[in-house]
Amino acid sequence: MQRFSTLVIALAALYLAIHGLAQSSSSSVQPAGTPAPSRVSAKTLDQIDPGVISGNIYSNSDLGFSYEFPAGWHVVDRARYKKRIEAGHAMAFGDESEAAGEHETAWRCMRVLLWVLRDPEDSETDAKRTDPLVFVGVADPGCFEGHKFPASLDDQPALHEFKNVAASLVADSPSGDEKKPQTTAYQSQGHIVVEASGSVDMDVGENKKPVRLHTTVRLTSAGDYWLLWILMSDSEKQLHRLKDLKTTFTTPSTAK
Repeated sequence: MQRFSTLVIALAALYLAIHGLAQSSSSSVQPAGTPAPSRVSAKTLDQIDPGVISGNIYSNSDLGFSYEFPAGWHVVDRARYKKRIEAGHAMAFGDESEAAGEHETAWRCMRVLLWVLRDPEDSETDAKRTDPLVFVGVADPGCFEGHKFPASLDDQPALHEFKNVAASLVADSPSGDEKKPQTTAYQSQGHIVVEASGSVDMDVGENKKPVRLHTTVRLTSAGDYWLLWILMSDSEKQLHRLKDLKTTFTTPSTAK
């Protein structure tokens, strides 16, 4: 597990900051030093096209995909991404120095492409970080030396590694439910997709009312980059609907 701990920590720092969740004390992932980028990508993350939205379709020609998000949901303004993540980071970690370093790594190595909420920003569910959401991000593999996304469903070592990454993101939040996340890998339009799903229980509000949140984390590759989906809902039925929303892959313009 130590071999991919830096990858998990960087992704988890962003994941927990998005939700504003306190970090689980039972996590078996230990911090590791931040590796230097192992190569130069076709474009840096700052140069990647942030994509366009038309109706409820997000498209990104640089990364070669489009994604259908729920109609009627609320798209978070890109100008507010960093402020929301920093606020969530403060809720999740406070002023912990190690967490600050992990957050910096995540911010350097990842970018937010799409953030959609069922309820409007600043609603009660949004304030409590229980608002169902769709989050799509892109990561630069050059930040994670030694980690190669599985090239096929026969690439068992890489599949095992990335299944553990996805499962760690689902499980690395406070919960009285220790049920292990369910993981799977499949092929879609020539892309290997790794996915983990599970649920966590949160105590929210002054009365610590328990709320169960159902989450799916999905990972795939796109040209020189990795794509990350986080789907979260307060019902299993709605989570299944989110998982069924259409993703279409094309040839990335960043591909060498």
